[in-house]
Amino acid sequence: MATTRKPTEQKRRPLGLLRAFQATPQQLQKLEMIEQLDLSREKAAMLAEKGCEPVHIELAERELKRFLALSLLFKSPEYPFAPSRPVDALWHQFILNTRKYRNFCDMVYGHYLDHKPESSRAKCQALYAGEVFEGTRTCLRQAFGYLPEMMWADEVVCNSCQSGGDGPFGGYYS
Repeated sequence: MATTRKPTEQKRRPLGLLRAFQATPQQLQKLEMIEQLDLSREKAAMLAEKGCEPVHIELAERELKRFLALSLLFKSPEYPFAPSRPVDALWHQFILNTRKYRNFCDMVYGHYLDHKPESSRAKCQALYAGEVFEGTRTCLRQAFGYLPEMMWADEVVCNSCQSGGDGPFGGYYS
């Protein structure tokens, strides 16, 4: 027997996309692909490297997936998108699984989604303090509403993101 929905009941949108955000059926289908992405190995690697506290790893995964959705939802952003440091750390783990990442990009975007890290920590900090990072946060709020500050604030939750010196925890994509 088929169940029918009440007229007021609406299907949940992928990744918590806001109802008010206009998305095409094709975009919603691609968001479903992002939502279904299994990042178990990448999360385990991040935890093994003490890149994030175990209590925050699921939140980091959700925020990475939402971040990866931005280029589907905003075709011509005024600025490139910049991940937060915790999101970037998990993205790096994903990129290291090159075949999986390449296949994901081909299925979702139709091309490889480049990561363009800054060459120094000073440049990364300037990027985060400026308009690029705030533009990313604005797009995330428009699409998903609430933005967990522990993942998107200037203050960082994850250990590896707090380590000093030069490192890959920065950058942007376009």
